[in-house]
Amino acid sequence: MNVADPNNLKLKKLVELIGCSEPVETKVVATNPEYRIGKCWFNAYHAALGELENVVHGWLFWEINGSIIGQHHAVVREKRQHTKMLDVTPNAGDHESVLFAESVDHKFDFERLKGWVSVLCDDENQISVKQLDINGDIINEGYERIGKTSLNPGQKELTEVRKLCGIAGSKS
Repeated sequence: MNVADPNNLKLKKLVELIGCSEPVETKVVATNPEYRIGKCWFNAYHAALGELENVVHGWLFWEINGSIIGQHHAVVREKRQHTKMLDVTPNAGDHESVLFAESVDHKFDFERLKGWVSVLCDDENQISVKQLDINGDIINEGYERIGKTSLNPGQKELTEVRKLCGIAGSKS
């Protein structure tokens, strides 16, 4: 898994279909040992309670075997530099920076534990876009709109994320 090239035509098509801002290189500062891969929403929420200001929802873009994946994600914006975003969540590739695009239309619902499915663009003509579930399985081959998915954590996982985000799952 590599960070997507910002000039990739598949990436540009995916950004257009999602309707997010232009992706920007975002520094990864995953220094809190409690922050886990796959828990970005809760990691960012927790970080925003401290020295960093607000949670920024949007999309990470990865390149895997020539395909581009848009993964719903959350980062934080620094207090002092309102334009500078930081990713507090570690990633599987240990990348020092990622490609992130802000989206005000795609927020995570902390109380109901609802996020957005990942989206894959894998064809050479940038026409076919597919939606992936949380496990990476294709759930929609004819992209028309991005859908939400519900997280169904076990009690142990819910207890873990509530340490970072007390309201997690309060209405699910």
